[in-house]
Amino acid sequence: MAVRGDPPSTASAGDTVQLWRRDGTADPQRVGTGELRASVGTVATIATDETIARQIDPTAEYRLLTPPADPYADREFAAMLRRADETMQLVEISGDSPLVGQTIGTLEVTVIAVRSPEGTVTTIPTRDRPIEPGDGLFAIGRPDAFRKLDTRSGTQTAATGFADDQAAAVSFEQQPTSGQPPEE
Repeated sequence: MAVRGDPPSTASAGDTVQLWRRDGTADPQRVGTGELRASVGTVATIATDETIARQIDPTAEYRLLTPPADPYADREFAAMLRRADETMQLVEISGDSPLVGQTIGTLEVTVIAVRSPEGTVTTIPTRDRPIEPGDGLFAIGRPDAFRKLDTRSGTQTAATGFADDQAAAVSFEQQPTSGQPPEE
């Protein structure tokens, strides 16, 4: 079945892909999984079962994602961070934090995702995204950078790992919690 949507640049014929319908609503919907057969420009040919094929709208645009080859890639990533000089933490922003109104790019840590007060998770936010009250910033950095951040802002950080903390268990390729497929 042919669908409109760019597969990831690393995808090749035979790869498993997830199909996400982007119909202009806030929450893209996962349609199902198939096998990428070929792609030219913004059209991809997907082999899938009949149930999924019936759900595909030929006029809609789709986002195609390749899930990680290893279903435990998130745990491996967290373990690598633990062995390195860096750690992963969740930074909760209170309403009276001095960070409110600043941009993510001003922080001394790398923000890999932001959970809004409504629960929407944005992966790989832009550096110019303003920090808002109630945001939860999933960040990677050195412990000393997090201590400075705590002191400077009055925030609370919590050490986390994708495998250890349900609030931080955001598998970006397998199950985007925001309804937004992750950016490639």
